[in-house]
Amino acid sequence: MGCGVDGCDSPYFGLGFCRKHYKRLKRNGDPLKLKRNIHHSYTCKLCDLKYYGKGYCIKHYNKWRIHGDPLFIKSNTCSIEKCDRQFYAKNLCSMHYERLKRHGNPLINKREHPDKCGLIGCDNKFYCKNQCMYHYNLNIQPKFGNLTSHQLRNKKDAWRKLIHNHKKCVNCGSSSNPNAHHIFYKKYYPKLQFNENNGILLCKKCHLETHNFKF
Repeated sequence: MGCGVDGCDSPYFGLGFCRKHYKRLKRNGDPLKLKRNIHHSYTCKLCDLKYYGKGYCIKHYNKWRIHGDPLFIKSNTCSIEKCDRQFYAKNLCSMHYERLKRHGNPLINKREHPDKCGLIGCDNKFYCKNQCMYHYNLNIQPKFGNLTSHQLRNKKDAWRKLIHNHKKCVNCGSSSNPNAHHIFYKKYYPKLQFNENNGILLCKKCHLETHNFKF
């Protein structure tokens, strides 16, 4: 059994036609029709280049897709008023583009931050990460977040032994009930919790008084 189209000797494929005429039937609705209906011209409506999509050639189509305007023209200078620097990206110069990427607004020069250190009782000038330069530099220590509970306990014990080597309370000179005390609290400075220089020896009474416990 062959193809149902006159003059075609190709073998039968489906619906009474060979593979070629069957595909034409499925694609165009007629086994004899070579191309489906085209409702646009063969050239761009803005130029004489070959049609690509949406009535445009590939150049104007890409401008329409990216910028929303097929006639978009890239500026050679920054789009910010009174800025004559050379274009870099997104209609901005390199300076305003970096501000846009960093702050979300090309007109913002610096992020807003407090005037003073964010730690209680410190009035030093702001430096970085809500801290003054002194406290920021103190806090630059290795992190201990990846330690297991056993390793963390061993580090705490080793730190206590170092502090207990002082033997006497630095406040009253007592040697009874010694307690290791963090100068900079580990709650606010977790990176300094095992630093030997961040600890002093206090008796139990002085330690509780330091933490404002009432007797």
